[in-house]
Amino acid sequence: FVYNPETVSERAMGSIADYTDCDPDRFNAWLDIDGLNSDRVLLSIGERFNLHPLLLEDILNTDHRPKVEEYQDTLFVVAKMLGMDDETGGIQSEQICFVLRKGLVISFQEKPGDVLEPIRERLRKDLGRVRRAGADYLLYALLDVIVDNYFLIVEDLGERIEELERKVMVRPGNDDLLTIQELRGLLITVNRYVTPTRELAGRMNSIQSPLID
Repeated sequence: FVYNPETVSERAMGSIADYTDCDPDRFNAWLDIDGLNSDRVLLSIGERFNLHPLLLEDILNTDHRPKVEEYQDTLFVVAKMLGMDDETGGIQSEQICFVLRKGLVISFQEKPGDVLEPIRERLRKDLGRVRRAGADYLLYALLDVIVDNYFLIVEDLGERIEELERKVMVRPGNDDLLTIQELRGLLITVNRYVTPTRELAGRMNSIQSPLID
């Protein structure tokens, strides 16, 4: 996406060579990279944007806790997208990394499919503030929709717990203990991601970066 308050353009690119720099004083850009299955492609992106080698290593290592790090002209953020597995009822997690520069956000996802479509729709239809704000606000909006999805998962687990409570009160069964253990494991999983994400939010709230208004 390349956008400003008056206009927005969206296109898919097969290669980073197709990307053209835009004037950060007039436009913001969001470059969304789907799939981290090629070191060569990631290296070409690193060379194209002069990304720090340690930053590239962190993108490839998908087992990081949520965090934010400052580089010379770059803010690097690692977050976790969570989703419910409709078949198993379990929780799926995927690492997503963000690079913030003046007028530019680059996101790196492990695989296609995400929870970011509401932000794409806001850009396309000029909803909310995102088209009128800077790249820092785009990063905030992307993180915000990721965290909003955490609440949906917690609500789903809450409904499952209430349903189990009603069942146990009326007709307890031998399989209820197994269900309780499964729900407990899911709550522990959510907490494992929520706690460091709270720390990430606190760090970004206090960070003294010229990239964040």
